[in-house]
Amino acid sequence: PQDVTIHLIVSNEDLAEAKTMVECFTGSFPESFALPTVMLHEMQPVRFDLASLHRNFRPELLEQPHTFVRFYLHEYLPDAPRVVWFDSDTIIKADVTPLYRMRMRHPIASALESAQQQKGRLYIAAKWLNESAESLEWNTGVAVFDLERWRAENLTERCESWTAKVHAVGGDQIGMNLALFGRFDTIEDWRWNVRGWNVMRPPWTCLETAKVLHWSGNPSFTKKPWLIGSNHSERYRWGYEQVEPYVLYPPCPLSASGAVSQ
Repeated sequence: PQDVTIHLIVSNEDLAEAKTMVECFTGSFPESFALPTVMLHEMQPVRFDLASLHRNFRPELLEQPHTFVRFYLHEYLPDAPRVVWFDSDTIIKADVTPLYRMRMRHPIASALESAQQQKGRLYIAAKWLNESAESLEWNTGVAVFDLERWRAENLTERCESWTAKVHAVGGDQIGMNLALFGRFDTIEDWRWNVRGWNVMRPPWTCLETAKVLHWSGNPSFTKKPWLIGSNHSERYRWGYEQVEPYVLYPPCPLSASGAVSQ
């Protein structure tokens, strides 16, 4: 753990609460316990015009600056050669070192999106823009970034440009997929990004071996455990206590975006 640095990227208004959260985290362990370093970064404004993206079918994504943080990781971490990104709706259950050290040929590695997404948003966007009709889409909620290559190839500008062209459909994910079309490495081990909560929880056999649980998807359909509260029928239906124990009312709650580097 002491070889890992956790980076939390939070808005200015959340910085004080974030500091409390970090103190709460470090204070929960004995002094002799080896802990990762936790660093806070103030979220910077998005540099392209969100007001012009009027066709977005989920406008709430445009109201959240952290939607586009992945475009700028190389600026938050100027000395890091590589970083592992985890969305804030994930629970990490395993040592992330193998993920950080995976062999990469491209600037980013991620898991394939679910089948219904592969044949949906990206396919339509690619056809509209006269790109390849190949419908593969990568879910960037768990991803490894080669930041040295990202800097050298100025990929932030490409991601901004493509996101604007598709009016930020899907937040940043479609724009990033198109900007890096054909240049994703696939995280083959499905246990690094276990999803499937949109209708019901994944099978127990999957949950028992999962390395990262990911509550991806529209919050109208995805029941994230920290948003259900004490609704016993919903908690029983989804089996969240069995999925992963957690504090229902933590003393230092915060909604943040996170990344891990070594």
